[in-house]
This record gives sequence, C-alpha cells and structure tokens, in this order.
Amino acid sequence: QIPPGTGLGSSSSVAVTMIKALAFWCGLDLGPAEGAELACYIEINKMNMPIGKQDQYAAAFGGLNCIQFSRDGVVVEPLRSSTETRQGLEKGLMLFFTGSSRQSSTILRQQEKASREGEEKTVARLDAIKSLGIDIRNALEAGDLNAFGELLHQSWMNKRELTPGITNPFLDECYQAALDNGAVGGKVTGAGGGGFMMLYCPQEQQEAVTEALTTLGLQRRS
Repeated sequence: QIPPGTGLGSSSSVAVTMIKALAFWCGLDLGPAEGAELACYIEINKMNMPIGKQDQYAAAFGGLNCIQFSRDGVVVEPLRSSTETRQGLEKGLMLFFTGSSRQSSTILRQQEKASREGEEKTVARLDAIKSLGIDIRNALEAGDLNAFGELLHQSWMNKRELTPGITNPFLDECYQAALDNGAVGGKVTGAGGGGFMMLYCPQEQQEAVTEALTTLGLQRRS
C-alpha cells in the first residue's frame, strides 16, 4: 500500500510478518520479542543493513510504546496515556507523501560512521534526540499534545543536522510552510531524504496546512 524506501518501517514490518507466518506454519508460537529479535538478526546481521532495532520492535509489539535499547537488552513499556490523549494524538497527526523515495542505507551508513568515529556534534545531537524521546513520552503520558508537537519539532531540528541528505531545500520549504500555516511540529519519517512527512497540527489548522502542502506537490495520506 506504500512505496518502499519511504521511512514507514515497511521492510521491518514485512520481515516480522514473514517470520511470524513461517513460525506458525512450523508449529512455533513466537512471542513479540522473539519475532523482533529474529527480524533484527536477519536484517542487521545477515543482510548487513545499517539500521537499528526500533522498526522491528514497533511492528512486533504494536500499540503506543516507549522502547528503550541498551547493551543489556530491549525494554518495551506501553505508554500510560488516556484514551482521550490517544484519540487527540490520532486526530492531530497528519501524514504527507513527498513524492519521492530514497535508499535509507546511504544516509544511515554516513550517520553510523560519524557516530562510530565519535564526531562530537553527531554524538551530541544523538544524545539530544534520546533525551527528547523521554520528554515526548512524559508529554504523552501527561496528555500535553501541544508539548508533544513542540518536542517533535526540536527532535527534527537535531536529526536534520546529523548527516547530509536527511533533508534538502524542498523538504525544508515544505516543513516551513506547514509551520507557517499552523502545524506545531513534525519530521520527515525514517532516515529522511524523502518519503513521508509527519506533522502534529491542531484540527482547526489542518485544512490550511493541507492546502499549503498540496500546492507544493505533496499528497496527504492521513
């Protein structure tokens, strides 16, 4: 239903689904963590993809979770947010297709290299993104969706500077147009460089944002 290489975790979703289906066919009832780890092993170790584990775990567990990765393993905690907050989040999120896809591996290998070599600015921005992730969890559990949007914006401002190719003048123009018309914050999904742009925007401003981005050539998908 979506083009490949657009930052929505489609490859990991396919991997998890295939593993679950084949395991069931073989008479094995794998739990979510087992399915996620096997998908990670296939994509990262066997296929040598420069990716993390977040997509596989998101696909295997489903729902709205805080997923923490460390040397000791992975911890998945469902967010303690109200039904009202979840409904408000769903209504406030907008997804636009930018009209292009990209090879995420190119961007991710550059990012991985910079991180591995300890480039000071890259590591500092990664630390900031990690810290903002915890702040986002707290905002959602507190039901503060406006803070969620603002934190999403801060996270994107850090991510876009990690390595060349994550953004470009056209994506920057589109993102600024969204902010100018009422969006609180957003990001280009996945590794960046194209694919989909996700925004958080109050419902009363969504028509203006949709019109502005459609004029620029984007397609609203949700």
